[in-house]
Amino acid sequence: MAKYFPSMVDTTFTTPKSRQEFMEEEARQFASNIRLMEKDIRGLKLADETFMATCQQVLGSDLPRVYDFGEDGHVHAVGALDTIGRGTKMEDLQKVQIELSQGLEQDVLTPMKQWLFAWSTVQERLKELEEMRIEVDSRKRQVFALRQDEGKHKEAIDRAKSERTKKDKTKKLEDTWRKQQRKDAKLASATATYQSLESEVLEELAGLIRDAVCLKSYLAACTEFQREAYQSLTHCLLGTHNGGPSQQDSDSK
Repeated sequence: MAKYFPSMVDTTFTTPKSRQEFMEEEARQFASNIRLMEKDIRGLKLADETFMATCQQVLGSDLPRVYDFGEDGHVHAVGALDTIGRGTKMEDLQKVQIELSQGLEQDVLTPMKQWLFAWSTVQERLKELEEMRIEVDSRKRQVFALRQDEGKHKEAIDRAKSERTKKDKTKKLEDTWRKQQRKDAKLASATATYQSLESEVLEELAGLIRDAVCLKSYLAACTEFQREAYQSLTHCLLGTHNGGPSQQDSDSK
């Protein structure tokens, strides 16, 4: 009976949505957290890029030299002109910077953006669901009002003192029945559509919530990219490879 005539068993006119509200609120809080992390990671990425670009600029600059008087009595630089980097391969520094930026963008920031995009899509679907819920509740009120009219018409028929009056009241009752059948059919259809959409949207929302556990792994990936990048940068600056001296240092000895 509830399937075909929802208004006969529900006179609250309010379709329950507690499950939706709990999940939606917690997902909204998580979205705020992921936006905070995305903002900070983008700031970190920019800081990394700026720092490494500055490193390249500074390492390519000239070292200051000591000046002293020569045998000719003039001031001369002691030693040959060299850069601060002194043989550091700038292409290696550029490679470290590019790999760090790409890693953060592809494996950390992009999944976060994808989650937020999916969340915005679900939010639009939730708005659509809410509009449909309001429509269903409105139809419940309409049908309930017709059922009340039906009762009033029946009472009026019972109180009728003439056949003419009774006939008029009977006609109004029949009109109410026909209208009530149409409204009940529309209510049943709207309820079925709402329940189908609710099932789809809540499943999408549940999937998003299940995916939320991945944020921790994204943060771990972020710190790992940082560690690997700055370890490689250290090797570039010291001229070492895998913790040992480079061939360049060995040859210089």
